[in-house]
Amino acid sequence: MKNAIPGWDIAETRRLIEYHHGREQLDLAKPSLRSVNERLRHARYHFQEAKRLLKTHIDDPFEGEDVFKLMFPEGLEEWNALDEWFMKVEANMIACAQSIHSIPDTLAHVIHFALGLNRGDKPQRERDVNARSVATALAARAPAYLEVEHTFRAIKDNLSFAMLNAVVNHTKHRGAIKPQLSLMPSDRPAPYAMEFGPFAYDDVKYPQRELEEVLAPSYEAASHVIVATGNAINSVLSR
Repeated sequence: MKNAIPGWDIAETRRLIEYHHGREQLDLAKPSLRSVNERLRHARYHFQEAKRLLKTHIDDPFEGEDVFKLMFPEGLEEWNALDEWFMKVEANMIACAQSIHSIPDTLAHVIHFALGLNRGDKPQRERDVNARSVATALAARAPAYLEVEHTFRAIKDNLSFAMLNAVVNHTKHRGAIKPQLSLMPSDRPAPYAMEFGPFAYDDVKYPQRELEEVLAPSYEAASHVIVATGNAINSVLSR
């Protein structure tokens, strides 16, 4: 995962919000403006921490040796250590997924306050603000906000979010997807693959998938959409 993509002048967004809507509106927007980038940073941290745990627990001590020795320890102390390690990897995998999953709704709040959707004759209530409701509100105000709607919808239409959303929703409502370490996977040169285990959600069955295959594409998509939407907001407010 790379750093957040540069190219959105958030300082200019703040200036334009205050210019059009006043200081009070800017104060409402500030937490979302900060959080939308921080969520990317949180996701990147948890992803890198999961990879670090794999490296220090498997790659470094077992380089060139039989990886099965790691997964089938002989003593109780070693089994307890293995369980603790799995817990840490799982926590970071889930936290990374949750951070990415939160970005569309956080970005929706940026749009909500930046474009003043909470104002006017038919204001949108903040408790109703989410990615879907804001996309609908933008469409209802076409063509003025068509540019923002187009860039923002890309994050929900991205196919990489399908499994990510299922992972997070299953974790939230039913229980965390159990991580699993596949040994000697036939489709990989590495002797193991850390995966989200198989699960079913909303009548869809999802196979086990390697953590980077689930997390990296949606992270990259979110990064691009944040910048594109931020630039679209500045474009609209500048006009």
